[in-house]
Amino acid sequence: MAECYEKIAGIYEEEGYDRDLAAHLAFAAICWGLHGDYQKSLRFNLEAVAIREKKLPPDHLDIGQSFNSLAGIYNSLGNYQKALEYHLKAIDILEKGLSENHPDLAEVYIGLAQTYNELGEYQKALGFNQKGLAIYEKNQPVNHADLAWSYSNLAAIYDKLGDYQKSIEFNGKALAIRTKIYPPEHPDLAKSYNNLGVAYGQIGDYQNALEFGLRALAIREKVLHINHPDLELSYSNMAWIYSELGDYPKALEFNLKASAWLETNLTDHHPSLARVYGDLAWIYNNLDDRQKSLAFNLKALAIEEENLTPDHPDLAPLYHNIGFTYAKLHQLSQAKDYFEKYQKIMPDGCLSNWAMYTSPKRRPAPSKICKASPSASKTSIGSKPTTAWKTSGKKRAIRTW
Repeated sequence: MAECYEKIAGIYEEEGYDRDLAAHLAFAAICWGLHGDYQKSLRFNLEAVAIREKKLPPDHLDIGQSFNSLAGIYNSLGNYQKALEYHLKAIDILEKGLSENHPDLAEVYIGLAQTYNELGEYQKALGFNQKGLAIYEKNQPVNHADLAWSYSNLAAIYDKLGDYQKSIEFNGKALAIRTKIYPPEHPDLAKSYNNLGVAYGQIGDYQNALEFGLRALAIREKVLHINHPDLELSYSNMAWIYSELGDYPKALEFNLKASAWLETNLTDHHPSLARVYGDLAWIYNNLDDRQKSLAFNLKALAIEEENLTPDHPDLAPLYHNIGFTYAKLHQLSQAKDYFEKYQKIMPDGCLSNWAMYTSPKRRPAPSKICKASPSASKTSIGSKPTTAWKTSGKKRAIRTW
């Protein structure tokens, strides 16, 4: 489909129909996005925006929709600050030009909620998602795909907030709608299976997590292109589930599949690479390969420090884990440096590993020894081919050791 729209765009460009060309470029961007090729999607959308900004007044609704689409692409590429910039531009235009209960406003509110969720601003994410959901509940029938998407996104936010029962509840609502409106092998059903598997895993129900994860993987391997990002979601989540079940060789197998996909399809500093490198570090730690564990944690940290603010909470577990690994390798000066970085972000966090490995006289009581934190996994949000597709995954939190 996308190849067709490339040809159409070329014809319109030759004949000079700029307004129609912008529409076709925008639609081609959606096609590429649904195909999982976000770089091509970005290129087409930037071309559409350039035409519209040249030909239309700055507050035209088409420009607002283009900004919303760009925000969705940047979100999928992991550039969340750029996504936030374009979401806010879109809202500024669309709130002026549309009624307060227009479905297009719901779309941009929920897209903004996804971006705030990725940026760690969970209360803002919750507020905007609920605002969008309220509009959809007024305007859409009870089994509409937009409601399923809203519920999935809300579940992802509750997952980040640690309310896993709420996450299961809203993922269940999304699945109930999707089973009614889609055929059994539809990709959005795989998303719901994936998300429920994640939620069950968060409460320690790994058998249900494994069952739903395998359902998602079976659909994705059958119907998706080999380069589609949802395949990587499943590989990573299966690695996580097998890791929680203590099957580290199986976890390593799936994590290596995930890292191979990411290294092939994403830029070197995409946030998802940090997540999968952190996962590999965790697995190698459990396989007692400290050097490989340290190497992957340092790779993850290099990416996270480039993408996140210095006090972002996602940096803390990496600092902790690197300090722990240096301590196990008897490189205590390096360990101290990283534990101190951890403490700057988490002043009330557990630092007893540092005490354990540096001063036998200060060895902590067993009740104060740091425990491994529960890990989160990636959820995937349903898609809808309008001005922006709705397919994204949130990165798993790095576990502390």
